[in-house]
Amino acid sequence: MGKSAKDYARTQREREQRLLRAAELNERSALGQKQAARALASLPAGWTVLDDITWPGRVFDNIDHIVIGPTGIFVIDSKNWSGQSSVRHDVLKHDRYRKDLSVGRAAEAADEVASLTTAVRAEEVHPVLCFFGAQDAKGWASDVLVCSTANLVKTLTMRQVRLTPQQVTTVVRELKEALLG
Repeated sequence: MGKSAKDYARTQREREQRLLRAAELNERSALGQKQAARALASLPAGWTVLDDITWPGRVFDNIDHIVIGPTGIFVIDSKNWSGQSSVRHDVLKHDRYRKDLSVGRAAEAADEVASLTTAVRAEEVHPVLCFFGAQDAKGWASDVLVCSTANLVKTLTMRQVRLTPQQVTTVVRELKEALLG
């Protein structure tokens, strides 16, 4: 027997609520990405930023930012989570819940970017989780650098110089060819 009109309407409203929640999450994500891009715009000369790159081989995934400069290559996943995030004992937690999946995805994105360049060792490519908002996030969750939009540029530029200007130029060229065609 088929569904009644009332059951069908309820199913449609539930689907509508799921879509509205998904849209809201995507809008929050876009705002976090935009704020990180705004912060990255203040990087000094010698730095290149690639924004909103399709993750190779993944139709629905993107890499928010790839930053190439004298202190390395940084693959940045922008986050706009409500609540409190913290790093303790190499573990990222958000509102007391471990965020191992987000940490793992950031590391995976950096590994993918590292595979696209021959100009530097994979160790020069760093995964970063960057949080939008007033919190001054900082630290390391496993091998993933954690920061906020407030300290992003300082976090990237205050590291030890690792790449020559020629290496930076070569990495930018290789990544643009591989990612932007």
